[in-house]
Amino acid sequence: MRADVLDFDDLVMNVSGVLNVPTPYKGFLWGTVGDTDLFAWGDSSYAAANSYGNSYNSPSGENQASNYAGPVLGRLANGNAFDFNGAYFSTFTIYDALQSDSAALLTLEGFNGATLVDSLTVNLAIGYNWVQADFRGITSLRLSGSNSVVQPHQTRWMIDDFTFNATSTGVPEPATLLLALCGLGLIARSRRAISHG
Repeated sequence: MRADVLDFDDLVMNVSGVLNVPTPYKGFLWGTVGDTDLFAWGDSSYAAANSYGNSYNSPSGENQASNYAGPVLGRLANGNAFDFNGAYFSTFTIYDALQSDSAALLTLEGFNGATLVDSLTVNLAIGYNWVQADFRGITSLRLSGSNSVVQPHQTRWMIDDFTFNATSTGVPEPATLLLALCGLGLIARSRRAISHG
């Protein structure tokens, strides 16, 4: 199955190098329609010496994203289930230095409806590290940062290359379809044999 990657690199930055991620974005909702919980950052701002001055860029392309502050909830705009494979995460920094609102930990929670089905807590570092999650068949994902200085709803973190698979709900996979057709053929054949017997 093909994975989809939200890398934010197709977003055209404004002069400040920061903008709201549109929602839905590539079929994914971050927050509610028209009110995103994510901001895209261009390397031209986040890594520029005359701006935020960090020495590390986004893992791919020239854009990445961050929460505004506090938890972020993501889901497919069509409401279908999806598999969350993983993403690159970093704490939020200015000139490679931790701030009072830099998240030290990030908790990832996968829900199916209201039921928590998977969860993972990781340490965040200065600079990006890949987090492999492999949450299967979830309908929403909650990302929550924390540190020992401020309340969780005040913490900030960075994300890039959010990788997921949209799970199919209506079209069977080719192997499944073939097995179903073979089964129907056997049923029809056995009915013919009984009626002629």
